[in-house]
Order: sequence, then structure tokens, then C-alpha cells
Amino acid sequence: MATPTANSSEKATKKISLKKPIPPLSLSLLTQTPPRTPSPTSPLSSKEEELAVEIRTIHQTLAAHQHDLRPCPTVNVLLTNLVELCVTPRNDTSARLVLAYLEEEELADLRRWCGIAEGKLERKWAREMAALCGLKNEQETPSSPARQSILYSFPYYENYLDLARLEHSILSSFLPLPSPSCSSSAKIENIAFIGSGPLPLTSFCLADLLGKTERDKAWRIWNVDRDAEALSLSSALATRLGYDSETMVFVNDEVGGGDEEAEDREQGVKWEDMNVIFLAALVGLNNAAKLTILRELVTQLKPGTLVLARSARGLREVLYPVLELNSAIEDMGFEVLAEVHPWTKVVNSVVVLRVK
Repeated sequence: MATPTANSSEKATKKISLKKPIPPLSLSLLTQTPPRTPSPTSPLSSKEEELAVEIRTIHQTLAAHQHDLRPCPTVNVLLTNLVELCVTPRNDTSARLVLAYLEEEELADLRRWCGIAEGKLERKWAREMAALCGLKNEQETPSSPARQSILYSFPYYENYLDLARLEHSILSSFLPLPSPSCSSSAKIENIAFIGSGPLPLTSFCLADLLGKTERDKAWRIWNVDRDAEALSLSSALATRLGYDSETMVFVNDEVGGGDEEAEDREQGVKWEDMNVIFLAALVGLNNAAKLTILRELVTQLKPGTLVLARSARGLREVLYPVLELNSAIEDMGFEVLAEVHPWTKVVNSVVVLRVK
């Protein structure tokens, strides 16, 4: 969820120098998808020019580091500045003007590099947080306050917690209402998080929230990723933090199952058993890829299954790809229920779909 910036000891605030003049706005960019707002009668203001130059300068500087995006002072400063620029609330017109100025190749580069850097940051912190547990053997687990202290050691944990709380609230809003003959609400039995990565903080947050609200119900979170190393790190961390292996499951799988043989698929996710699916923001690096994944997914889910797909809006589109809501989603078998855009430090938007 949180694009990597500086680590806890390197939260830099230095801004990128603005020296390169901005070229004229290209009208050819105005026909791109998603549609751009600017017109010849609505040029960039001086502030928008400054913002566009800052983002482009960050792109040019990051290009020199694209082959090694591990956390380091230079990468941290660049990404810190980029995130701050993108999460600052701005009106839609200004955001569209700036996005229209930037080349699609630049946006694709920034999203890809942010995704790579995020993965490397998560790997680093998965190892560091496991070390913070300080366990002598696998039978020992930290106390609840100690576990929370370890989770909060990650600089952006509060962002993940805020997003998880928002998603949990949205999820509760769209679960089936209790019937007249049954006073209890619908059970949340199986949740799959696709693209859980090496540091599955959303799953940890959801487990803690469900542990408070669903104590009398059986639930399980399936952390799904096609990266075996990431799953190894996340599974080990979950164990050291004391999450129950019966409720926190880690599966090396992907939507469609790749090219695995039928007998190997027995160990994968039974998608038809899922009640809720979370789709990580970096699963599908553009709208077409996200639609392909959803099209494959809907054929394997039962009617009524909720899908929470993370997206972005405004300048946050510089950091994460957008899931565009259009007739293609309805046509493939989903009902669009809601789209929520936080104006806080939470970067991602949330799109809620339900299988028809």
C-alpha cells in the first residue's frame, strides 16, 4: 500500500532542485486514457509547472538508480519527495494538467520503479522485524503489546492500519444482512489477499481487526503470491509474530494457476471457497492487466463474493496504476458497489466489486 520512502532513520525532507525549464504542453497527450482535463485555454499555472518539473526531475534522477532500488539515502530522498508531492491534496483539474504533461512512458517507469523499490523495502523490513522478535525458539511468541511495538517499527505501519480499517469498514457495509430468522451477520470465512508480498501488513491488520470483531466465527486469511521467496519471508515473520497458522495461510499461487499440473493445483487456493478477495495495488501494472486478472478471477468465484481492488486517483496515479470503472467490468460478471478515494496519507483508493 505505502510506496517506499525513507526508512525510520532517514526521513528526508530535502526537495529536488527545479532548474530545467518545462516544455510546452503537448495537445497529443490530451487524448490519452484516462481522459485528460487540460485544454489550450487552460494552461498550467506556475505552481503546476513547478510540480510537473519536480516529478520529471525525480524521474530523471531515479533513472540512474533503476538497476538498484534497494533502500539507500539517495533512493529514499527521491521517493520521499515523490510521495509527498503525490499525496498532497489537489483539485482534479490541477492533477489532470500535471498528468497530461508527463509522458505515459515516464508514468509507467515511475510506477514500475516504485513497485520494485517497495518490494525491496518490504524484504528489508520483513527480516528486520523478524529479528526484532528476538525469539529463542519457534514456540515462543511476543506478547500482544510487544507485537504491536514491532509492527509499529515499520515507518508506514499506520498508513497500512488506516487503509485496513477503511477496507474492513467498507467490507462490513456490503456483507449480506442477517435474515429475519437469524440475528447474526454473514460469516467471513475465507479471505484471499492476492499479491501479499514479503511483508503482509494488511493481512496482519485484518487478522487483528477480525480477532476483535469475529471471535466466535471461523475465518482464515490466505496470503497468495507467485514469489516463493516473498512467501517464505512473510510466513516466517507471521510465525515469529505469533499469528496462528490455522488462520494465517501462505500459498504460492496466482489467479489461473499458471502452467501447473492438475495434481499440483490441489495445494493452491480454492477460489470458489473465498468470501472476500483483496487485490493488491501492484497486481496488474496497468488497467488492461488488471482487467485481465479480474476476467480470469470472476470465472472461479461464487456469486456474491466481494472483491476489494486497490487503485489510485489524481496525482497518486504517478505511484500506482488505476483500475478504470467502465462497462467491461460489468460485462465480465461484476457489480460495481463503491469507489473510495482517501484524502489522507493513505495512498490507495479502494474499488469494491461483487460477483453477480
